[in-house]
Amino acid sequence: MLDERLLKQISSLHYLPRHAVLGQVGGKQLSKRKGLSLDFAEHRNYLAGDDYRYIDWNLYGRLDRLFVKVFVREEDYPVYLLVDLSQSMRVGNKLPYACRLAGALGYIALKDQNRLGVYPFSSKLNVERAWYPRAGWQQTLALFEFLQALAVTETTDFNHALSQFASLNLNRGLVLIFSDMFSEQGYQEGLIALRSARFSVGVLHLLAESDLDPQLPHEVWLTSAERGPSRRRLSGPESVRAYVRALQQYIAQLQAFCHHYEIGYLQLPATLSLERALLERLRGRVLA
Repeated sequence: MLDERLLKQISSLHYLPRHAVLGQVGGKQLSKRKGLSLDFAEHRNYLAGDDYRYIDWNLYGRLDRLFVKVFVREEDYPVYLLVDLSQSMRVGNKLPYACRLAGALGYIALKDQNRLGVYPFSSKLNVERAWYPRAGWQQTLALFEFLQALAVTETTDFNHALSQFASLNLNRGLVLIFSDMFSEQGYQEGLIALRSARFSVGVLHLLAESDLDPQLPHEVWLTSAERGPSRRRLSGPESVRAYVRALQQYIAQLQAFCHHYEIGYLQLPATLSLERALLERLRGRVLA
């Protein structure tokens, strides 16, 4: 799913504190966050599989034995990834891109001992197929296998699915939504439900090249990936321009809504490399 070169590039990244999601909440200058807020508690003997980063090499130099540092958490910072599996995510390779991006962000959470959960959704939250919260870099392979197995299912009911998630008995933390945000029922009620439940929320708005700039050389009939049989005729450059204006208006309204409710928002084209998405677009907004 992710090559070794990319994993090495992002291994130094960490999540910003819970009050700084995509630059929308708070606004004060933030210092770089080194993983979780942890306090040293004690040493214990090294066991096979322990993270080598926590080995106390000074103690090894004195005693010629391996010990790891044990920490206690000052703050629990779970990360939840919500991945849209609706039919429109099939267009323009958006779902594979969403899964690879979720894999990278999930890896960063796991390596820093943050608890991570992954919840697919479409017309409802797919609780039966969820990857329930767990921690530890040892879970990385299982995470990648889970994400690679995801496939599009049915139409979206954004409000219903997100309201379901908000009602789950979960510790409050960061919710990142991977979606093209195309939902006949809208998105407002679902996002408000997450904020009312005291989650920090970030929307990663994934759009295909054909979403942003459709190249239609002649008259075509469009069929909705979400609605199915209904069709609409699109003919000539003026129709395309009208579509682009409508999309831009929709994006502007979504951005304004997110800003009002202190929800992070970032639009990412599904053609953007993961390297640039993580190291340029998300660094300083979700990651440090």
